[in-house]
Amino acid sequence: MEEIHDGMDISICCFFPDEMRLEWAGAHNPLWVIRDGSLIELKGDWKSVGQNENAQHFSHHEIKIQEGDTLYVFSDGYADQLDPDTRKRLTTQGLKNILLSFQNMPMSQQSQELKLLHNKRKGNKDQTDDICLIGIRF
Repeated sequence: MEEIHDGMDISICCFFPDEMRLEWAGAHNPLWVIRDGSLIELKGDWKSVGQNENAQHFSHHEIKIQEGDTLYVFSDGYADQLDPDTRKRLTTQGLKNILLSFQNMPMSQQSQELKLLHNKRKGNKDQTDDICLIGIRF
């Protein structure tokens, strides 16, 4: 039987609305919470989910959610898209700056703006990676 050595990056959340509490674990990907204009980052473990000879548990994080918080989980695809002119990636810091600048917008408008920026950034070139970016405002 052939062994598979692929892994998967993932974020998994469980929200407890009665307690306004979020439990989260991440493989490579962080969780960002923007609260009162500041970004709180919970870092994922630097390992993938998948076949691993030395299987270990993932770190478990808890955070109290406040009304008005905005939570983001995402893959690396949005930040890794290459600009066709400069051939440079947006970077994770670039994505942080964009999301922080969007905080006064409704979530539906943030979604539209992110799509527009992505399409402008990639131009007529192919998308370089899968993209998943989920935002939730409490």
